[in-house]
Amino acid sequence: MYVVGTFVQPSVYAGRRVVFDAQVLSIEGVGPVDVRTVPGYAASGQFAYADATARAWTENAVQTSNAAYSGAAAPRRAGALPMPWIAAIATVVVVAGVVIAIAMSRPAREPTPNPPVTPW
Repeated sequence: MYVVGTFVQPSVYAGRRVVFDAQVLSIEGVGPVDVRTVPGYAASGQFAYADATARAWTENAVQTSNAAYSGAAAPRRAGALPMPWIAAIATVVVVAGVVIAIAMSRPAREPTPNPPVTPW
């Protein structure tokens, strides 16, 4: 979840945050909101952006919304792994777990007996 900002007085939504989660921009406790309305709330003094990155992301999403903003990705936090890496790591962990489980479930093989030694 990415926090875009918070509504302030005199907004009827004062204290509620605007968040971007699961490809949906919404006002917490209220529901989805069109990204194109956020700059208007900010310009009227009813909304405060979380930071400069949130403001830039919103402006970019508004420009993109003329085509379709639903695909806009929230900015990644510093040090966060990109999603493909998380999926790759999870896949490796699952495959390793399956291989270990299969290896552990097989019965141990009996050692082959040595042939008797004949003295000379």
